[in-house]
Amino acid sequence: VEPGLLAAADYLDRARREGLWRGFPTLAGTSELWVSGFVATHLARADAPIDLAPTVEALLSRRAPDGGWSYGSAVPTDADSTAWCLSAVSRQMPDEESARAREVLMEHRVDDSFATYRAESGIGDFVGSPPTGVLGWTGPHPDVAAAVLLAGVPEPGTPDEDRFLGRLVSSANATGLIPSYWW
Repeated sequence: VEPGLLAAADYLDRARREGLWRGFPTLAGTSELWVSGFVATHLARADAPIDLAPTVEALLSRRAPDGGWSYGSAVPTDADSTAWCLSAVSRQMPDEESARAREVLMEHRVDDSFATYRAESGIGDFVGSPPTGVLGWTGPHPDVAAAVLLAGVPEPGTPDEDRFLGRLVSSANATGLIPSYWW
């Protein structure tokens, strides 16, 4: 293992609290769920030398009642957080719980893409905004669609996946980059 990867894994391991990483403060609070799902997914894909079991356990114990995850424990469920958390924990979930998380993601479908929040999620009330103030948050986002597709939703190898991938690829700009709403 490369020294840089070892040092990074050691730093990240020491930065966790109760199995979770925490992001910076925002108006929605500090993310502990989205950021932990995102980081754990990438560490696993990099085969980093870090025990992810505490993070997986923490994420599994903090699912919302609807079967998804959110940016932070007080925020309504969203597709971006659910996709990253599902990617991080799917191998350790019972099939029926994984299926429910996939259903949550499909509930965020907008045409052939995915919105971060469903219009009826309560995100407007949470941030103190009228429904028109969160239209961007409830519209389709290519960056969220990419995360959902990486989580294996829709089912890989299906016509639905092909359709969503086609929409994602067609959103690329002239340089081949996909626009991002959130990051």
